[in-house]
Amino acid sequence: MKATFVLGALLALTGAAASPVKRRRLEPRLTIAPNATTSSDVASASGSSSSSTSSVSSFFTTASAVAPKCRPKSKSSSAAPSAPTPSGPSDIVLPSSSAPSSSANGTAPTASPDVSASPSLAPTAVQSQPSPAGTPGEAPAASPSGAKSDGIPTPATSPSSSASASAAAPTSGSPATTSSQSPTPTTTFSSAPDSGNASRPDATGAPVPDAGASSDKLVFAHFMVGITWPYQQADWEADIRKAQLYGVDAFALNIGRDEYNHAQLTNAYNAAEALGFKVFLSFDFNWWKNDQVADVVSYLKEWASKPAQLKVKANNAAFVSTFIGAGFDWASVKQQVGFPLHIIPGNLRPDDAGTQSQIASAALDGLFSWHAWPGQENNIPVDASLNTDTDKAYQALVGKNNKDYMAPVSPWFFTHIGSDKSYTKNFLFKWQQILDLAPQYVEIVTWNDFGESHHVGPRPAAAGDDGSADYAAGLDHTKLMDLAVPFIKAYKAGGKAPVVDKDFVVYWHRPHLKSASCDATDPVKGSASKDVQPGGVPAGKPQGWEFVADVVFVAVSSKSGAKVTVTSGSNAPVTLDAQAGIQVFEVPMGTGQQKFELSSGAGSASGTSEVPITAGCWQDKLYNFNFHSGLVSA
Repeated sequence: MKATFVLGALLALTGAAASPVKRRRLEPRLTIAPNATTSSDVASASGSSSSSTSSVSSFFTTASAVAPKCRPKSKSSSAAPSAPTPSGPSDIVLPSSSAPSSSANGTAPTASPDVSASPSLAPTAVQSQPSPAGTPGEAPAASPSGAKSDGIPTPATSPSSSASASAAAPTSGSPATTSSQSPTPTTTFSSAPDSGNASRPDATGAPVPDAGASSDKLVFAHFMVGITWPYQQADWEADIRKAQLYGVDAFALNIGRDEYNHAQLTNAYNAAEALGFKVFLSFDFNWWKNDQVADVVSYLKEWASKPAQLKVKANNAAFVSTFIGAGFDWASVKQQVGFPLHIIPGNLRPDDAGTQSQIASAALDGLFSWHAWPGQENNIPVDASLNTDTDKAYQALVGKNNKDYMAPVSPWFFTHIGSDKSYTKNFLFKWQQILDLAPQYVEIVTWNDFGESHHVGPRPAAAGDDGSADYAAGLDHTKLMDLAVPFIKAYKAGGKAPVVDKDFVVYWHRPHLKSASCDATDPVKGSASKDVQPGGVPAGKPQGWEFVADVVFVAVSSKSGAKVTVTSGSNAPVTLDAQAGIQVFEVPMGTGQQKFELSSGAGSASGTSEVPITAGCWQDKLYNFNFHSGLVSA
């Protein structure tokens, strides 16, 4: 991918910045109730059309400001990257033939729009519905130390968190005010242990299952091998332990043509085998070429027969995927490898000729949509929301051909890389709701693509710097996975609403107001034609900055309701009355420390974000529309 200047803003939210509130009580903008209908109802309730109405940036609901996908990242230059063709909107639907019979166990979520007088302040809510462990259709998952029998961990405060919890009373020391005090959460669930406190294969000795039975729903995470050149096996083990705690079943190992592939794949497969985890190869056709069939065969012969390889139960076929690569001769690969393969390549559009020919090929076993963010058609940020059109088109394709569909789920997208870095991308986006769409497989995009800011895993010191350190280091995304756990539980059980069994708050926010002016100090400038602001005037601010709102997002998970007070900097405290389930609120940003206080039937807890919000530039010089997340758990 040629080097150009860049780039993009993020945070899936449209609407004008909200003004400070005075002891304001906010109500959720969107509630997904137990007696629900469909994801389209959820989308419409939250403003999930392509209009510019404000919508809530909640985890599994809709996204507003949007962004395209430009693939980076292999240190290698041995193969010239092929230019991907961006695609259209996305949500997730698996063909009915692949959906487990147990999907009927959960009631589809209904969207009950409950918007406050000031729409930009209203929270999004996702109501829970318990899904009993062991429900038919639930894919088994590794259950690490402290995990429940269904393989999803119970929360655990991470050492890096500044959150504190007490058994019953609110924490003392919060600023005195007539409204509830509001400390901000900083890190992990009580369910998210550090990488060292789980023995493997796992606390119960149960290995991660193979894929493939129609009743098994599996969750994968896309893992960029291209930034692991400094990794040792212990570093892989730390990532794997963390992923297992969240219910992730396997890593999709994105590989380019790097000289360290062999060493790092050895580490990855050995670490996975030691911990009862699974991995599989995902060939990145930004770097691979269609005439490299022999090399792909060689990789599969060496790696896909190893014990940690993810395999499909029905025929013991090794699972294989890609990023793009239409036109590649997979039939020849299958003939030469000598053992069964289950190939699900990644595609950007369901309607292009390459995708159509792929799904018709007997050599392929399904499709993976890379359209995880809206607005990818022209590779520029747009003021629009994610919908299910693209995934429904994929559903129709795989359904007609009796094949599998693998759905993407992702936070948002942001890069800010200058001419000294060798990749270009931009933009914004976030997670979308998939429970009622029930795909056979879900792939989180990504675990560790720090350069595109859609990583959900930790950023270890051992990770190689792909140029993202300036805007990614010091900003934690892992708490988004704590918020994902209730949905992963429900997905694996065939449920239609998140399984909420813990009371906690997850918050996320940008490090500075969008009004920050850093043109004089930010080395990244919009000089290339595709990177200029509307009107064709080059500028330092990243594309799409105008689509974001100056708000702090607060997701409240509670079994029977909770009260949360948020104090954003110098703003007056804001009280959030959350219903049972999961609700996501938008609180106006104030500069200074971000504080949260949670009070529920489970007790009380408080915390302060490790990243304050400023009016000026990140590190006193940069535009940074990346985000930081944190957690407070009762």
